[in-house]
Amino acid sequence: MNDNVGTTTTTTTTTTTTTTTTTTTTTTTTTTTNTITITTTITTPTNYYH
Repeated sequence: MNDNVGTTTTTTTTTTTTTTTTTTTTTTTTTTTNTITITTTITTPTNYYH
């Protein structure tokens, strides 16, 4: 008899590390729109001298 039987040992180690970091930041966005419209109307009288 052949007593030289090979022994196969398989070791599988799986390590899964999940790190979830949730950072809640309050962002205040202030948008200021300044629209200045200046309308200047100059009426020059036209004088007709007869």
